[in-house]
Amino acid sequence: MPSLVTRIDAKQQDAFWQMVAGNAAAAQLPPTSREVKKAAKQAREPKNLVETFCRYEDGVWTVQAPIIVRTENANGGKFESASRAKKHIKQTLGLLREQLRALSGDAAARGYIVGLQMVRISPGKLEKHDNLASAFKHVTDAACAWIVKGDEKLTKTEMRAIGKFDKMLDDEMGKVKWHEPLQIKCATNPKAMGIQIRLSLRK
Repeated sequence: MPSLVTRIDAKQQDAFWQMVAGNAAAAQLPPTSREVKKAAKQAREPKNLVETFCRYEDGVWTVQAPIIVRTENANGGKFESASRAKKHIKQTLGLLREQLRALSGDAAARGYIVGLQMVRISPGKLEKHDNLASAFKHVTDAACAWIVKGDEKLTKTEMRAIGKFDKMLDDEMGKVKWHEPLQIKCATNPKAMGIQIRLSLRK
């Protein structure tokens, strides 16, 4: 019987079949198409990812995480774009709330934030003045939402219009400077991928 697993090599197919053997063998059924797609997706995920950390130095909070940002795939369609957007927003909000707990629960403390900068960690580079900024769109939207809302849960309406929070920082708070995004390589592993969110505080 030909294998149903596509786009992954023989070793990955073996690992996949071992993983689902407990469920599939009991019912004597092959894995579902969803399981096959999930295994194929996992096989394509980057293996070199940065570690998560949070540090404060010289008036700047730096939060690093293994979040992958890429340019939009023109052939990916609306579903892929919407799925990526939702994932980036959820990851970013969770990251900042977890790593910066003291600021998350204190609107006055977040009021000291005067600068926001995104940093892409990757062995390759994106076009600086277009693709790089667009790759960070949903991460930036979520970071702005966190600065305004902190731990407060966003409503469905706010989630659908999450891009409005950067305008709120410009118009209502009027003190957050948008720094140009950067691209760097990981010092300890040049192949590693991830991001940094840098928050500058008023001195």
